[in-house]
This record gives sequence, structure tokens and C-alpha cells, in this order.
Amino acid sequence: MMKSRVQDAKNRHKNGYNCAQAVACTYCDLLGMDEKTAFRAVEAYGLGISKRYATCGSVCAMIMLAGLQIFHL
Repeated sequence: MMKSRVQDAKNRHKNGYNCAQAVACTYCDLLGMDEKTAFRAVEAYGLGISKRYATCGSVCAMIMLAGLQIFHL
């Protein structure tokens, strides 16, 4: 299933999601979060936190999801 999720994230990015949104929305179901909430929660992380290109938006989304996983267990 990992490959299908990776492809899903790629497809989301191709279809207008920023990097953070593509990752967060692809994996949000594993944490009981709906896609709309995930999309909005990481919107500012696109293009490296507010378009500064300093920190990868995908990494920001992964960190957010990892933090949420701690509370989901």
C-alpha cells in the first residue's frame, strides 16, 4: 500500500495541492483526521513555510502527522 500512497501524494501535488497538503491529505486517514481539516491545517507550510523556501513543506507535514500520531495512540 505504501506505493499507492506515494503515488496518491504525487497526484495530489500535480493537481494543485502544495507539498505539505499533498502529504498530509494522503496520510490523514491513518490518524482519524478528515482531509478538509488536514488540507487547512498545513496550508501555510506550502513552499517551505509561508513561501520562504527554507523548510520543505513535505517535511513539515510529516512532522505534524508524527506529532498527531502520539496523541492518536
